[in-house]
Amino acid sequence: TEISVGKAIGFLFIPVFNLYWTFKVWGGFPNEYNAFVARHGLAAPQLSNGVFVALPIVVLLSAVYIGLLALPFVMIAVILKACDAVNAIENAPLYANNNLFSPPPPPRQF
Repeated sequence: TEISVGKAIGFLFIPVFNLYWTFKVWGGFPNEYNAFVARHGLAAPQLSNGVFVALPIVVLLSAVYIGLLALPFVMIAVILKACDAVNAIENAPLYANNNLFSPPPPPRQF
């Protein structure tokens, strides 16, 4: 990935640039996730950009009190989607997509 953890958090402290950076980080998460799933051949569902792009928009609108009511709901949706995605990776078999990886050998019995 092109965005490290330090960059993702550190660039949020740069005034005005943080407006762009919020869209880059949250809007880019589904693309990075989908690329990771494809690269490793995991049988995990793809993420869509919808709610991840909505979060920075609602955060910007909350600065003028318009999006303040929607912010908790959008944040909960983002958290749920991200947790589901991470849990799907953990539970996905490595060899499910295009037989990129062979299944693990059966355990030896003595």
